[in-house]
Amino acid sequence: MKKRLSKVIKFCMLLVCMCAVFVSFGCIDSYAADNVECTIQSDGGKIGGEVIIRIKVTKNPGTIMSETKFTYDKNVLEIKSVKSHDLFAGDVTQGMVSDWTQPRLTTEPISMMDGYFTVRGNTSNTGDLYTIKARIKDNASFGTTKVGFSGRFLDWELNDYPIVCEDAEINIRQGSKKNHASMVIMVIVIITAVIVISVVLKRKTIKNDVNNTV
Repeated sequence: MKKRLSKVIKFCMLLVCMCAVFVSFGCIDSYAADNVECTIQSDGGKIGGEVIIRIKVTKNPGTIMSETKFTYDKNVLEIKSVKSHDLFAGDVTQGMVSDWTQPRLTTEPISMMDGYFTVRGNTSNTGDLYTIKARIKDNASFGTTKVGFSGRFLDWELNDYPIVCEDAEINIRQGSKKNHASMVIMVIVIITAVIVISVVLKRKTIKNDVNNTV
């Protein structure tokens, strides 16, 4: 009787453990299924000019920090600055603020980190995350260039939320190249006209001198 009761107890304990494992896996899957959604916005720019690229968060399940990468064609764009909009600062309390945005502008892609430490916990703020200013290089071709944004957000319990963001095509328009060429042509025309006028006047002066001498 005791052996049978012992087997029943062991079976019940095993069943409870299995249920706990299945429930925990279900929780993990529900966390993994969630994500952060972002968009890339830009009006484009002219060759040789400036282009402004905005990274916005449109869905935030509740996080305290982000680790992200901005990818771009370094043969087309030259990054000038990255501004953080303190998306995570909305729930900071008791002065426990740690702003450690660290854009590294020397490599491609750019790695950026942003976040805060707070006693209150996660924030679900959405809106502007970064504003990136870049220069379109003089040797760039007009058309489009692709940029991307990826990485992850983390919450107070350090759960990962992958970033879902579609790549964007930045419009590149004819600009300073065309203006520069026009200015060069104009200068050449003016110089040529001055030379022609000078030659004509000089010949006229010589002719008058010859007639006066005769």
